[in-house]
Amino acid sequence: MKQTKQPNFCIFAKITAFVALFSLN
Repeated sequence: MKQTKQPNFCIFAKITAFVALFSLN
């Protein structure tokens, strides 16, 4: 797999995790 810089992916992952955590509460 080619290692390409994907800052958007990191941000998206963080947002998704944050939203998921918030939704669970």
